[in-house]
Amino acid sequence: MRKNWQNYINHVLDFGPIIATVFVAAFASLRATRGSITSSEMLQLVLIVLTLLATTQMVDRFRILRDIDTKIGKLIKVTQGPTRASSFFQGTFIELDDRIRRAKTVAVNGLTLIITSNKSYGALQECLSNGGQVRLIVVAPDHPAMEIATARFHKHQDLKFIQNDARQALHNFKSLRDSVRDKDRLQVRLSPFVPPYAIWLIDADSAEAEIHIGIYPFRERYHPSFGLVRSQDKEWFDYFQTQFEKMWEASEPCNMDSSAV
Repeated sequence: MRKNWQNYINHVLDFGPIIATVFVAAFASLRATRGSITSSEMLQLVLIVLTLLATTQMVDRFRILRDIDTKIGKLIKVTQGPTRASSFFQGTFIELDDRIRRAKTVAVNGLTLIITSNKSYGALQECLSNGGQVRLIVVAPDHPAMEIATARFHKHQDLKFIQNDARQALHNFKSLRDSVRDKDRLQVRLSPFVPPYAIWLIDADSAEAEIHIGIYPFRERYHPSFGLVRSQDKEWFDYFQTQFEKMWEASEPCNMDSSAV
C-alpha cells in the first residue's frame, strides 16, 4: 500500500507541473483571444507559465537523477550478491613457471610434489640461481599419514607407488639443491600429516605477493583451485599464508644428504 502511494506521489510530481503549464497557457490564450485581459494580467500569466516551465525542467532533471540512482542501487545489489563459483574456482592450477623464475621467494606444500619436482625443476632452478629462496613441504614417505594420503588418490591407491613418488621428488629436490651455489636457499621439510590443500606462495612479503590454493579432492581427477593477491584479498591471503607457516612449523627438516633421499 505504501509503495502505491509513493508511485502516485511520484507521478504527480512528474506530470503535475506539465499539466498545470498547459492549463495556464490555454487560459491566458483564451483570455487574450476574448480581449478580456489587461496587460498586467497577461504579464502575470506569462510569468506563471515561465515559472511552471522552469519547474517542469527541474522535475525532469530530478526524474533522470532518480532513475540513475535506482539503476545504481540495482547494480550495487548485483555486485554485492553471491559470486558464481565458476567465476572463482578453476579446474586446475594455472601455469606458474614463468612467475617462479622471477620470484624472490617461493613456498610450496603438497602430498608428494612429484609433478612439481619434474615439471617446475627448471623454473625453481632459475629462481634459486637468481638469488631466490625456495621452501618445500612433502608428506613424509614412511609416515602413516602417507597411507591416508594414498587413499585419496584418483588413479590408484597403491601405497608403495605413492611412497616412491615422494622419494623420487625428494631425490629431484636434492639434485636441484646440488645444482646451485648457495644450497641453503632451498629448504625441504617432511610433514607428518595430510595437508587439506596445496599452497603456492610467491613473493609473500612484496607488493606483487600472490598465493594459489589447490583443494585436494577424494578420488577425483580435478583439483578445484583459486588464486589470491594481497592487494585485493588481504584477509584471506593472510589466512592461507599463515596456514602455510603453521604447516611449515609442524613439519620436520629433511636431511637432503641422507642416503634415504
